[in-house]
Amino acid sequence: MDMQGAPLTQPGLQVRSTKDTYDRLQQAYEHFNRALFDGTLPNALITLQRRPPERAANACAIAARNAT
Repeated sequence: MDMQGAPLTQPGLQVRSTKDTYDRLQQAYEHFNRALFDGTLPNALITLQRRPPERAANACAIAARNAT
């Protein structure tokens, strides 16, 4: 449950393992790379993070500021 007591998943929604999730993301990337870019895109690292977007944006801004 989240902080407000709501369930984290919807009833009937199957939670997939990390490997299954990333395998499907890889398959999607490969499909669209072939279909849209003739397979020319380089490999990519796709990550999933459980942060609200504003916190992620703040983290990027802090990292950029620290890099200069």
